[in-house]
Amino acid sequence: MTAPGHVDVMLGVAGLPGAEVVRLARRADAKRFRAVWIPEITFGDAMITDAVIAANTTRIAVGTGVVGIFSRSPVVMAMQIYSLNEFFPGRAMLGIGTQAPGYVTNWHGVPYERVLTRMRDYIHILRRILSGERVTFEGETLRVRNFRLMKPPLADPPRIYIGAIAPRMIQLAGEIADGVFGNFYTPQYIRETVIPNLELGARRAHRSLDGFDIGSSYQTVVSTEHDAVAQMKPIVMMYVAGAATTEAYCDMARRAGFGKELDTIAAAIQRSDMATAVATVTPEMCRAFTICGTADEARAAIAERYRAGLTAVMLNLFPPGIYWRLNESHFPPDVADQTIDMCDYARACEITIDALG
Repeated sequence: MTAPGHVDVMLGVAGLPGAEVVRLARRADAKRFRAVWIPEITFGDAMITDAVIAANTTRIAVGTGVVGIFSRSPVVMAMQIYSLNEFFPGRAMLGIGTQAPGYVTNWHGVPYERVLTRMRDYIHILRRILSGERVTFEGETLRVRNFRLMKPPLADPPRIYIGAIAPRMIQLAGEIADGVFGNFYTPQYIRETVIPNLELGARRAHRSLDGFDIGSSYQTVVSTEHDAVAQMKPIVMMYVAGAATTEAYCDMARRAGFGKELDTIAAAIQRSDMATAVATVTPEMCRAFTICGTADEARAAIAERYRAGLTAVMLNLFPPGIYWRLNESHFPPDVADQTIDMCDYARACEITIDALG
């Protein structure tokens, strides 16, 4: 595994204007962050944004964090990441994931099924295309007939990260990927679930994890201790509420000892009592799932995750102090999403970049 010490940023999670994303990426570049990761849910195209960031910075790597394997064919994905690396050699990293079932079925109109097999087939096809092969593949979930990328293989192929929370997907990352891209990993979950399952996958493939990148994103707020925790509570509630319908997140929260809080939050949300849902989030929950506090406290939290086994921490620069729906069934219909103040959001991003770069 790679030596610990990489700190990355994730930008543009909540519709931050493109010009602001570029400005903040340039700031992160100047502060010597390793990489900036761009998510792809409803905020725009990650590949185009990465290309614009790379064109407007000098050295920082750019990654997709993550794009869905149901939203693009592996042929399209291979061509996109090839082009990004061709124009910006060695700077582009590919984070791919299954994304949530509702995103896949409702937005892309395809069934969410056989996700482990699809991920395995998908990466197999990607690597063959990027190596310059003419690819014909008849798999259980994907088919490609007689495709060849009419370019020479890249001298420095892109690293492929699997977005993974559940143990079996983490195992697959250890077996076939160059890195894992987690979210909300608690130190306990890193030690007890992530590392053992990566090692199991690596043993299955008879490979070493030397050079493998173990990363996780964390919603991050840097402020005074009291203010940072208060600003983080709605964010944790938002994700814990999502955990109630996502087995892997739910398991992580219960293993961390927050089962009672999880049940209380879910019950409060069912009756549209959002004030109780937010108030139920404890400072301990905020510190377990996120990075929040003063700059020194944030650095200590990053160091704790390195000690648990991460090699990279991705600071998810999230709008502080508010919540909104992550999907249409996230909150009851009568619950209104809170409004993001883009100026305040951009300022919070600046503070974190300057404090932790």
